[in-house]
Amino acid sequence: MKKRPQATFNKINRIVTADIIALLVAMIISKYVHAIYHIPAAITLIQAFGIEVLLLAWPASRIRFDHDRHKVRDTHNRQVIFEVTLFGLAGAVVAYLNFLLFFARHHLSPVYIDLGYEQYHVAVSLAILTLVLCQTLHLVFVRADAEKELTMKQVFANRQLNQAWALSAFILLNIIYNPIFQFVFNTKPLSLLDWFWALLAAGIYSGLRTVQRYSREHAHHAVVQLHHEVHGHK
Repeated sequence: MKKRPQATFNKINRIVTADIIALLVAMIISKYVHAIYHIPAAITLIQAFGIEVLLLAWPASRIRFDHDRHKVRDTHNRQVIFEVTLFGLAGAVVAYLNFLLFFARHHLSPVYIDLGYEQYHVAVSLAILTLVLCQTLHLVFVRADAEKELTMKQVFANRQLNQAWALSAFILLNIIYNPIFQFVFNTKPLSLLDWFWALLAAGIYSGLRTVQRYSREHAHHAVVQLHHEVHGHK
């Protein structure tokens, strides 16, 4: 029984760490692309800090209220650590690609673009929205790692987590549409079409996670079956 809180803490730690790594990598990628191709960053250090503190860290901390928190995979397992970190990074990559795709959809070049240009700020809003959606899905999949199936009932079973998600959604909408938050985060309002592209990108990320989840389960069952066959003949 005493191992459950520690296992849950390990899971929270891995998720928050993956979020931070994803944000840092997003900034590093943006800086690298800016240095080579002169495309401005999608997310700055201040924005990344605000996203983690206001939108991601609190929901991650609420998984300690999961009723089935004893069903946590071994978070010290190297494969688990690799998966959590890898797909945290994948969310950052998807967000940055959606940032670049925004300019392509509007027939604009992000190279040497004026940072005061309104469309650049809209692209930043889109990058933030896409990143938060992907990292939220990342949290959902990490919570369900030890479950046989991922169901809506399981996703929304934690009332405290649901409340944290609702608060994060409220803050996210303010970041995108409230002029005060826009000034801090350098954002501009998104259109319905922009929301569609953010949801599409999140859907692609979810698809990748689903494929990874079931391919891993298939590999696990194959190893278990082989183990039984080998030892069954002895």
